[in-house]
Amino acid sequence: MKRLFGICAAAAALHTTTASAQVVTQPLGSEPGFNWRVGIDLVHDDNVYRTAALEESDGYLTVAPELAWYGFKGAHQFDVLVSGALRRYRDQDVLDTDEWRIRGHALLDHSARLNTDYTLGFEDGVEQPGETDQVQLPGREPNDFERWNGAWVITYGSNDAAGQLKGQVRLSEVNYLNNDQEFRDQETTGFTGTFYYRIAPRTRLLLEVDYTDYDFGETDVFGSNQSGDQMRYLGGVTWEATANTTGEFRIGYRDRSFDDPNFEDLSGLALDLSMTWTPSELATVRVRANEDNQSSAVQGVGGYVRRLFGVDMTRSTSARSRLVADANFETLEFEGGTQREDDRWRAGLGFEYDLTPRLSTRVEYRYEDRDSNFALFNFESNMIMLSFTLSPPV
Repeated sequence: MKRLFGICAAAAALHTTTASAQVVTQPLGSEPGFNWRVGIDLVHDDNVYRTAALEESDGYLTVAPELAWYGFKGAHQFDVLVSGALRRYRDQDVLDTDEWRIRGHALLDHSARLNTDYTLGFEDGVEQPGETDQVQLPGREPNDFERWNGAWVITYGSNDAAGQLKGQVRLSEVNYLNNDQEFRDQETTGFTGTFYYRIAPRTRLLLEVDYTDYDFGETDVFGSNQSGDQMRYLGGVTWEATANTTGEFRIGYRDRSFDDPNFEDLSGLALDLSMTWTPSELATVRVRANEDNQSSAVQGVGGYVRRLFGVDMTRSTSARSRLVADANFETLEFEGGTQREDDRWRAGLGFEYDLTPRLSTRVEYRYEDRDSNFALFNFESNMIMLSFTLSPPV
């Protein structure tokens, strides 16, 4: 889990349905007191179950409310965010879902050199069809789960200092509530230590060690269990090459080991890149790349290596309108004797317009494709979405 620094980051919007999850949304706000927002999506999807075996076309409505509170006491910052997503289909009622999240966050500034960061959250969530490496059976409801998570971060040294140390402890518990997914119930405990060293006014090197322990409470139908641990050893750099370009890059080694001898360990290159480029006041481009291990949602499989590259762009065309676009490509390489490999594309193109200072609209087309050497996992989908977002007066 990645922690969120600062008030704005802690309040990053959760109005990201499956249709628009790849597009970066704007923070809800950072003014003291209460802030709110409501999003409405009207969607037509030509493959709601994300399967090639039975392509069902349907439309649905999503209502996504958000409520946030921000507070300050001296240099300390506090916030609470509550958000939801209620989805209703026209024909496929079995896919109707309700999701809710709540997160509390505190950033305590103890001195010029020392601060601590606390996050606690709960999610009553849903895995939408095609979201994991499973196959969604037509006519079956999506997977429901509950997740608790918390993180504590201590930072010694300011961002402008020659050196800075950060340590993180994180805890998470996930329980699945339907569809015989109990074999995925898990508790995770993680520790991260990062050292930053400044080599230029806008550039810092970093060294990082990350450990995660996975404790799965149940076995799958094959009697296997995904418990184990993972180590990552990373080096990298953070930079602000100009006033318009910032980024963070990590590269190193990852090793995921399983206690169960039926699963093969996953080791190799670890990579994480995040870069933001603002070529002008009108345009913003974000680039990301990642290579890491993931736990599989398929029984009898321990995990897989995911390699991802993505880019998204926002371009203002006037004071009230914007073009938005994104493209993401990832490959999934599975461990063990299955020899399964997936290639997956996600892309979207949309146009946003501010009808009033409080009400904006968005028209978007999205395409998604999963191409696997196991035909069972293939699918292709096209979506057209009309969205409205209502915000409070400024």
